[in-house]
Order: sequence, then C-alpha cells, then structure tokens
Amino acid sequence: MSDQESYYAGTAIRIDVDVKDYAGSYMDPDTSLAISVEDPAGATRVDGVSLEKDDVGQYHYNCQTAEDWPKGRYLVTCKAVDDTYTALVKPYLFRLK
Repeated sequence: MSDQESYYAGTAIRIDVDVKDYAGSYMDPDTSLAISVEDPAGATRVDGVSLEKDDVGQYHYNCQTAEDWPKGRYLVTCKAVDDTYTALVKPYLFRLK
C-alpha cells in the first residue's frame, strides 16, 4: 500500500496489503485478515471485509466507492488475527476528489 493516492468518487480502488512476521518474511495469518475503510467524517464505509489472497502474505481488496461518498481523506486499516495475537497492518490513506 502506498501512503496516499487520489481517486474520483465512484471508481474502484485496488488496495494491496502485505502481511509479514517480525523477521520481515511474508506470512499468512492463521485465523483471519479483514479490512475496514472510514470516510473523512469517521463513518465506516467498509467494515471487517475479508481480502483476496494473491500469494503467501500478499492480499488485495477492491474497494468500490460510490459517487455520493464525501470527498476527502479515507483511512484504511487491516486487522490480522493469528491464533495467539491480533495485529494491525500498516494503515493506508486515499483521497476521493
């Protein structure tokens, strides 16, 4: 995921997520990996949706925005749940214009 990119409301945004262990090696969470998206006002637009697996530790989600979503900065968070712990993957920002 990059730091921040701009898109037009109503477009689909591919969000790539890498999951790595503490040594920096790609890994798959044992239990789940879910994504959430909050709009500029803090309202949840996507809540705990599973991602599609591309390879070990590499996932993506196609976020279909709507034309009536507010313009501004959106916060994307991913939560990886392993048998023994829960971790947040690096947050991602995108902007709708």
